[in-house]
Amino acid sequence: MVVDADDLISNKIASFVNKQKTNAPGWYINKGYYYKEGTNYLFLNKKTFNNLCGSCLIVRTDLFLKLIVNDPWLYYYHELMELPGNIKSQAIPFSGALYSMANGENHFMSSEHAIKLMTKQKISYKQNIINLYNKFLKYIVRPLTPNFKKNFGFYKV
Repeated sequence: MVVDADDLISNKIASFVNKQKTNAPGWYINKGYYYKEGTNYLFLNKKTFNNLCGSCLIVRTDLFLKLIVNDPWLYYYHELMELPGNIKSQAIPFSGALYSMANGENHFMSSEHAIKLMTKQKISYKQNIINLYNKFLKYIVRPLTPNFKKNFGFYKV
């Protein structure tokens, strides 16, 4: 498993993987939290967390090189749920990671980049309402509790 500096992982992951009796090729984290540095709340993404966060894939060591592409540049494919050769990983059955955004350490989701993404397109009022509705369906707001901090080894960047 590769873990970025701006991500935290659940303290349940190692025991979950070690308890598996199968020789599974790997797992992916499709449920996880987004956290904006300095706030007291989190956003739980229930389905597609692995599309944005780079710390979402656990694979057997013999399969790790299948995640790396060298041409035209070195790239690590964290979005994969299926490796080349029809090797399918399984979803972790709990929220397994946290992606900390706008903390000064992010290469992709800096405060400036997030603002650019939000203001990039001029959309109608109706489309804005539809987008907000879809976000409410996709995310659940959670408070940042002491229990959560313990589970994820939470610290402020």
